[in-house]
Amino acid sequence: SYPSEQIVEALRQGSHKAFEILYFNYQKPLFNFIKMLLGSAEEAEEELQQLFVNIWTNREKLDPSYNIRSYLYVAVRNNVFKRLNQKKKGRHEDIESADILAANSSVDEIVMARETALIIEIAMDNMPKIRRRVMELYRDGYSNEKIAEVLGITRENAKRHLTRARQDIKDILAFVILFLG
Repeated sequence: SYPSEQIVEALRQGSHKAFEILYFNYQKPLFNFIKMLLGSAEEAEEELQQLFVNIWTNREKLDPSYNIRSYLYVAVRNNVFKRLNQKKKGRHEDIESADILAANSSVDEIVMARETALIIEIAMDNMPKIRRRVMELYRDGYSNEKIAEVLGITRENAKRHLTRARQDIKDILAFVILFLG
């Protein structure tokens, strides 16, 4: 195992061996991370390929003092969020409202609010259809009784789906914090 600075410095010099080391050390965990965020192995593979193409293309701009692992995960996160924003232009009222709520906040707080809203969107996109619909109705202000009525399910079933939806969101937030925190 080579120190991060050595790999980055060798990459900057155009070393294919350093690129291979970087790729083989991070390809699998990054793929799993991207797949978890996007919910698609095919999209994860595309995103991963693009990441490594960008790394190679911009290798001279890499700073050896950066922690390469953190750099890769942050780059992935940013690219995935861009992809999701492009895919769902009309579905980000929560992100816009996070900006409005954060009008008097610091830049970091605004970024955190936007990223949290995107993570919630990712979590919801990966939920089973009924669970996602329950959560959408709940976020629109519906009570468990009204959700049950709209979806033709029992109140207990609506409550159970809502509990699981909240847990799904907590799990993905915890996962992202673990890798990027």
